Amino acid sequence: MSALSPDQDLLERLASAGDDPDPEDCERLAARLTSLGATAAAALWRSWGLLAPEAERLQAGLEQARRLLSGESESKRAPVHPPGWLLLERRLGEGASPAELESLVRLLEPYSGEAALELLLSFSQRLLRAGAARAALVALDPLMPAARAQPQLANRLAEVQRACGNFVQAELWSRISLGVRPDQPFVWFQLARMLLDQSAPEDALACAEAGLLYAPGHPWGLKLRANSLVANRGWHSFDRLLEAGALSDDAHFRACLEADRARYRRRGSLGLRRPELPALQERLRLRGLLGPSQGPVVLVQGRSAEVLAWLLEVGVWSEPPPASPHASRDPLRVQEELAAAGFAVQEEQPLSQLRELESIGLLVIGRAAGRRLPVLLAQPLRRARWLLAPGGLLQLQGEPVLRCGGWVLTKGEASLDG
Repeated sequence: MSALSPDQDLLERLASAGDDPDPEDCERLAARLTSLGATAAAALWRSWGLLAPEAERLQAGLEQARRLLSGESESKRAPVHPPGWLLLERRLGEGASPAELESLVRLLEPYSGEAALELLLSFSQRLLRAGAARAALVALDPLMPAARAQPQLANRLAEVQRACGNFVQAELWSRISLGVRPDQPFVWFQLARMLLDQSAPEDALACAEAGLLYAPGHPWGLKLRANSLVANRGWHSFDRLLEAGALSDDAHFRACLEADRARYRRRGSLGLRRPELPALQERLRLRGLLGPSQGPVVLVQGRSAEVLAWLLEVGVWSEPPPASPHASRDPLRVQEELAAAGFAVQEEQPLSQLRELESIGLLVIGRAAGRRLPVLLAQPLRRARWLLAPGGLLQLQGEPVLRCGGWVLTKGEASLDG
C-alpha cells in the first residue's frame, strides 16, 4: 500500500478531527490552497482555524479542498445556472435597482440540488449588498424549513429580516440559531444590539452577558453590557462592574455613557415605592394566601428586591423561600439585596427561561405601570399561582385579591395590558 501524500495526510487529519479541527492544520491547508490560487477557499480555512464552523460546512469545505488539491476543475463540478438566475447575476453586476432585482427574484424558477444552499446564501449576500433586502428574503424562502437545523442559514435569515425591518422575525431566527449552537458570541451581541434598539434593555443585557461567556472581555460585548445597564438604570451594577474593570475602557464611549446617565437621572423614572406595613388584618390575609404557596418565588425585571424584603417583614413566610430573579434591570443589586434579606438566591436567568419552570408559586413583576410588558411573559402570567404587580400594569381577570401601597395581589390567569 502506498503512503499517503502530504496533501492527503493533511486532509485525513482534518476529516478525523470532526468538528474541532486543529488550527495549525487549518492554516497549513489555507497556505496550500493559496499556492494554487484558491484564495477564497484559503480565507475560509483561515477563519475556521479561529472559529470552527458547523459540521455541514466543514465537510463541504473538505470536499472542495480535495477537488482543488487533486487538480479537478471546479467548472466541471459547478452547477449550471438556470436562465433566470443567469439574468439575475448579470443585472446584479450591472447595478440594477432593488425594485428590479426583487421583480427578477420573484420570477425565478426554484433552485434545488446539492448546490442550492451555498448558491442561495451567496445570492442573498449580494442582494443585501445591493440594498435589495426584500429580494434576498424572497430568494431564501425555499430554504426556511431547513434553517431550523442550520445555524448559518438561520443567521442569514435573521440578517435579512433585520434589513427588511422585521425585527420580531429577526429575533426569532437569531434565537433559533442560538438554540442549535449557543457558542456564537457575535450572534448574541447582534441580538443584544437589536433588542436595545427595540427598547428591550432587560433582554439585551441577558444576551450581552450570554455572548461574553463565549468571548470574555470582547469590546463589543462590554459596550453592550454598559449600554444595557444605563438603559435599565441599573446604576448599582454599573458602578460595581466599572470598579471591577468589566466595562469598556474606551474614553469617548465612557463620556457618552456618563452623559446618558445624567440625562436619565434628570428625567427621573417611574420608580416603585416600598409599601408601608399593612394593617394587621391585611397582614394575616397575606400570610394565609402566600404562606403555603407552592412553587418558587420569581422576581421579574426588578431593579431591587425591596418588595420581597417587604413580604418577609410582613411575615408572609416563616423562613425566606428560594428566590429566582429573571431579566433583572440591576442584577447585582437584586442579588445582593435578596442575599442580605436571607433568601436562597438562584442564579440570574433570562426571561426566556421562565418557560422552563413547571410551576410558579408567586410571580413578582418589578416594573412600574406604563411600561409595556414583553410577550414572553404571557405564558408565565397564566401559569403562576399568585401575581404581585404594580397597580395598572396588568389587565386582570376579575377583582384583585388585595391592594397595598400601590401593589396589587391577584390570582393567576391575568393577561397582558394591551
